[in-house]
Amino acid sequence: MIVAAAQGAIAGLAFWLLRLGAPVFWGVVTAFCSLLPVVGATIVWVPAGIGLLLSGETMRGVLMLLMGAFGISMVDNILRPILLTGKTSISGLVIFFGLLGGAAAFGLVGLVIGPIILVITPEIIDNLRRPSVPDPFTVPADPTITRKAG
Repeated sequence: MIVAAAQGAIAGLAFWLLRLGAPVFWGVVTAFCSLLPVVGATIVWVPAGIGLLLSGETMRGVLMLLMGAFGISMVDNILRPILLTGKTSISGLVIFFGLLGGAAAFGLVGLVIGPIILVITPEIIDNLRRPSVPDPFTVPADPTITRKAG
């Protein structure tokens, strides 16, 4: 949600700087669309940039596409590792590589799946090495039963 809000704020700022209509509205729309897994915020800023290019506003269209690519969409790659670093015991650099590897393996959805796989895999390996299920053939010792000598 924080990444979506940041993307919406940057998109609203970009729309305002380029003097496009209703920057607050488009910022909110971008924030909601950034929650979509595949298309995300690009579903808003790419058509806006292409529309400007097709209408003859070449400079504003190029600026919109540049702000979208290097501002709106990049905030996800920068902010998500920062937010995930505090929540796990894994360093930000490792999470960053998880984002890159996830994106390479699964595409845009991999930006979410990559760090999750990276965090869960050591736990799965640890559970496979030392299962927590007790052996059914051993009887646990009951401390309330005392044995008589003899």
